[in-house]
Amino acid sequence: MSRGAATVLAATGALLWGTLGPVVSAWSTLGSAETAFARSLVAALTLGVVARGAVAARSHVRDHWRALLVGGVGLAGFQFAYFAAVAESGVAVSTVVGIGLAPAMTGAWSWFTSARPAATWMVGTGVASAGLVLLVLGSASGAAVSPAGIGWSVLAAGFFSAQALAIESVGAWGSNSAVLAWMFLVAAFLMAPIGGPALWLSGALAAEDLVVIAYVGVVTAGLAYWLFAAGVAVLGAAAAVTISLLEPVGAVVLAVLFLGEGQSPVQWLGIVLLIACVPVMASTPGQDASVPPVAPEPAQRS
Repeated sequence: MSRGAATVLAATGALLWGTLGPVVSAWSTLGSAETAFARSLVAALTLGVVARGAVAARSHVRDHWRALLVGGVGLAGFQFAYFAAVAESGVAVSTVVGIGLAPAMTGAWSWFTSARPAATWMVGTGVASAGLVLLVLGSASGAAVSPAGIGWSVLAAGFFSAQALAIESVGAWGSNSAVLAWMFLVAAFLMAPIGGPALWLSGALAAEDLVVIAYVGVVTAGLAYWLFAAGVAVLGAAAAVTISLLEPVGAVVLAVLFLGEGQSPVQWLGIVLLIACVPVMASTPGQDASVPPVAPEPAQRS
């Protein structure tokens, strides 16, 4: 796969993530805990069906269980920490810190463990981060900021970075569907003690809730992460995570087209900067964006 195609796939996955908030806000009556649990479970089942025999490769799971565990913890931890940050500091600040710090953390890990990221990655990340700030905070007046909210946001960024690094680490041994199915299964298991009872106590689900659960599980989790993982395999985690900053653009487009919301000139400038980072990331050398595996490669068998 060419770097251009991988960039398009990663960007498409990020834009699909951006539809999660508007869809849940407009049509779902469920809380964040049960939505996150149901989303992970549906994604695991969907990806497991798609992967079929690849998921049953027990030797692969045994060889890479650490990375699969890190990925599942990252998936579950990001959702929990991000929702907690939103409750403390609101969506605007939490998005800028929680999503905006993830590329820097991923690049720093790459720098610490392998080599200095390419100059093009640094430029693209800077442009994308500036665009994110303009887009999210362009209309946020008097945004609440609390130490707890910032702490949760930083933690969310760390979890997001961890899941991307884990996806990159184990992506070589099987299909994206197989890798992600196991990670989402771990995430669902970790969220089950809270999300499971909350979903059960919510009672009979309305038709709208079932549709929302299907959409967020199949499209914004299963499909979006499959596209993102395909991008990671070629671009590396650092570049793909920077491209993921396009996520808020998807939410803005939906708000403009279907919710009748207007955007300020500052926010439109932010969108332009975020889109401008995509071709920069596509030109970043792959070897500079890579990171070493979280888990060791499987030993040769005679």
